[in-house]
Amino acid sequence: MTPPDAARDRVVQAAERVEKAAGEWNAVDFTLIGECVSALEVSAADLSAAFTVLQECRTSPSGLRANLLNLKRSTGRLERLVDASAAFLRSAPGLACDQPVLYQADGAICQAALEMGGVQG
Repeated sequence: MTPPDAARDRVVQAAERVEKAAGEWNAVDFTLIGECVSALEVSAADLSAAFTVLQECRTSPSGLRANLLNLKRSTGRLERLVDASAAFLRSAPGLACDQPVLYQADGAICQAALEMGGVQG
């Protein structure tokens, strides 16, 4: 397998991981949220490695543009799910704690939820 083809395969794998994470998303299952985060981190590493290889290539592999567009679509879907979930959790007092803001802007869970035992950290 040539380096450009290997890079394309990494982009495909990244898109598949993101799509799987979006398909398994559950805003109230913190274990699944952690798995989604892990999948996104691995996908980002795959994409970074693919980019490094492609910078050294003179030509891009066939199908790369379609693969990148698929990754962009999958990532956009997961981003919308996370944003909707965060908005829901911010406005759902009593869901895991009585704080009006459960999900902080930086993505962290509020300390009150951790202290009350509503969320295992």
